[in-house]
Amino acid sequence: MGARDGFSALAWLVAVNRYFNLAKIRDTEQNPHALSHLDIPGPVRWFDGCGLPDTCNFKTEFTPTFKLEYIPTSFAGACRRHLTNLRMTTNFSTYLTTFMELLGALLGYASTDAAKATVNEFAQTSFIDNCPLVLQQMIEGHIIQSSDITHVQIFQCAQEMDRIYSFKPNTGSKTNSSAIAPLPIISSLASSSYSAQTTPMEIENIQITINNINQRFNRLEINMG
Repeated sequence: MGARDGFSALAWLVAVNRYFNLAKIRDTEQNPHALSHLDIPGPVRWFDGCGLPDTCNFKTEFTPTFKLEYIPTSFAGACRRHLTNLRMTTNFSTYLTTFMELLGALLGYASTDAAKATVNEFAQTSFIDNCPLVLQQMIEGHIIQSSDITHVQIFQCAQEMDRIYSFKPNTGSKTNSSAIAPLPIISSLASSSYSAQTTPMEIENIQITINNINQRFNRLEINMG
């Protein structure tokens, strides 16, 4: 972890904090433990010259100073831009892995619970907007039924849908989660060529999905007066 790499620095902080939690290390003892894990010459020399005492508070003093030194100032902004523009270009598994890495970096960079809540809210919207259009509709239907759903549950739901339907990347222009899909995209879910390969349970899932989408359209009409 000698190089100034935002992902590596945040990964180190996450690992150290996880160790503190599992080992139940008291706040007053966390910094000495962290220093014992700075076993690379670069970080060790950095701490010796940064002006902090060995007994400084790990969360309020060491962590922000460490981030300032080892995480580039443009790191969070670059992650946000990448997350916003990320699209599924190969398969859903690769897309989700990349998305979770970027989200983990942003959550690790966030210094307060309020900041983390903002990141989670932004990430949920970005994740849905960048999914294939049919998967967007399925996720939104699930959200209508469970308004308090977390982004982790959304990821799990999307993974399960991909396991069943094996989504392909969109070939058209990027859409967003507020866009209403044209009828051919929705009706293609129940096309004869597709249903011939599905099980009764999958057909039922498709019908539930279409019903959820219809509910969403009805709510949009009500909200629009």
